[in-house]
Amino acid sequence: MVTTLTPALPDGRTGGRIGGAPPVAIESHPVLATHRYLLTLPADSAPWTGGREVSVLLREGFEIADDDLEYPGMAMRAVLHRPSPRGSRPELGWPGLRCASLTECDGDVVPFVRIGTEPVLIQNDPTYADAVLADGHDFLFQVDEEGWPVAGELDDMVGSYLWGYGSVYFYGTLREDGTWTRSWPGSSTSDRHVAPDVAGVSRASPRRGQRAGAVRAYRDGVALRLEPMTDEQYLRYREHAEEDYARNIVASGAMPLPEAREKARQDFQGLLPDGLATEGHRLWTAYDGDAEVGRLWLHLEQKSDGLHAFGYDFAVREELRRRGHGRAIIEAAERLCRELGVVAIGLSVFGFNTGARALYEQMGFEVTAIRMIKRL
Repeated sequence: MVTTLTPALPDGRTGGRIGGAPPVAIESHPVLATHRYLLTLPADSAPWTGGREVSVLLREGFEIADDDLEYPGMAMRAVLHRPSPRGSRPELGWPGLRCASLTECDGDVVPFVRIGTEPVLIQNDPTYADAVLADGHDFLFQVDEEGWPVAGELDDMVGSYLWGYGSVYFYGTLREDGTWTRSWPGSSTSDRHVAPDVAGVSRASPRRGQRAGAVRAYRDGVALRLEPMTDEQYLRYREHAEEDYARNIVASGAMPLPEAREKARQDFQGLLPDGLATEGHRLWTAYDGDAEVGRLWLHLEQKSDGLHAFGYDFAVREELRRRGHGRAIIEAAERLCRELGVVAIGLSVFGFNTGARALYEQMGFEVTAIRMIKRL
């Protein structure tokens, strides 16, 4: 039997739930000295629970770039406990995670939690579990960040992806009667558990069909995804982007087309001498579903007050403009930059491009310099 769960309103103080204070039953659990509460699976959600609830916690201060992403040193833990309501210590919960219930969902919804006997592999690579299976554990459930709500009343449920836009797979040792064995540090069931009732956990991975480093955003009805640009996409981009840049220079009145094309060639060669491998530069393709809708090019630079990003290109395919994709690309760029610890994003825009200027101002960008020309 497979059970799938998704965040929903109204919030629930009992049963399946996410965010807020941890259940009363684990408020004094030792794992909360180092971890913060995320969610609770309802009792009887699977035969192995034995009528108990399962709460999932993430190491306090965890960031996507941290090293504890693989078994047995995963930053995430699962604790089996008696059913109990949400407690009164919200400081033990993950900061900024909105409270909601976890309810069963059908096949039309991407589930946030999947409970079953076999994992859904998002990289189609079963070898990820070799180590945890070798230790004698069985698959219990997975938590998939693709299931975060991106629309409706819960679109602000979480400010950024917590463990890197992928799935975390939970494993445990089962008794003969099919219930989850209590695993204590140094016990015969596993000497790799770091706290009572903690399941073995595998690494997180990007969803099948999406490359590592994918970022998504929902804005103005557009569910947009950024994926790192491929070599083939870069070659196409470079050819068209140089010509677009040259024609924008001409439209601005700065110089004639021959000189503008030479300037565009030199500027691109100077900025991206090693193409996609150029240090400090990152380029993405924007997707709405399976369709390519635009691109994003950021340069990251460490300055005295922190990490800064400069947007060399925020672009939407011409035939798809004014449909919300531009706002969604900026929203995804901002989410990405926050996760990287960026303190400010800069960009430049040609004076004649009033539409782009208006969009940037609406998204909170401020003018810091103006370059002017007078025709004689």
